[in-house]
Amino acid sequence: VCPYPMTSCTLHQIREALRPKIATWGGIPAVALVESTMDQNEFNVYLDEVFRKLGTGAGLIFGVSDAVAPDSDISRFDIIKRKIDEFGSV
Repeated sequence: VCPYPMTSCTLHQIREALRPKIATWGGIPAVALVESTMDQNEFNVYLDEVFRKLGTGAGLIFGVSDAVAPDSDISRFDIIKRKIDEFGSV
């Protein structure tokens, strides 16, 4: 799935609508990886909000919801990985 800001629904809203029987794949909008569309502070705030509203994380396969752009900041994957590690297993 491709969530806000690329669409009108947040990952939380999408997961709430699909629960409990449908898994969600995606959740990281491609624009979140590009500094010119989401600066570092906005990216950190966005990720904090996603993880704050994630619930148990059951049924979620995190991934980029669209193609990774050539000007993506690849170091942001490290930040996403750290957040996932901090969240722990589901």
